[in-house]
Amino acid sequence: MATTLGVFMPLLPGPLLIAFVVWAACVAFRRQVSLGSLVAATSLPMAALLWGSPAAYILYALLAAALIWYRHRENIERLLAGTEPTIGQRVRLS
Repeated sequence: MATTLGVFMPLLPGPLLIAFVVWAACVAFRRQVSLGSLVAATSLPMAALLWGSPAAYILYALLAAALIWYRHRENIERLLAGTEPTIGQRVRLS
């Protein structure tokens, strides 16, 4: 996510700000960073489209979102199972 943030900062500053607000709201309400990351990654191409960004940037945002979803597949399994840790929750190491 950090690399994606750095790449899109100069390309899509407005849509990225929207995605950040979405991430922050999600994390504030659900206290799950991974869920916030997934929702923000999904919102970036939509915000870029609504912002009127160039088609190449929107496509790039879509590809980045797909990669983020792919890389978060273990987190998605835990989210669906209800076992994904929340902020402040102690994690048991096995």
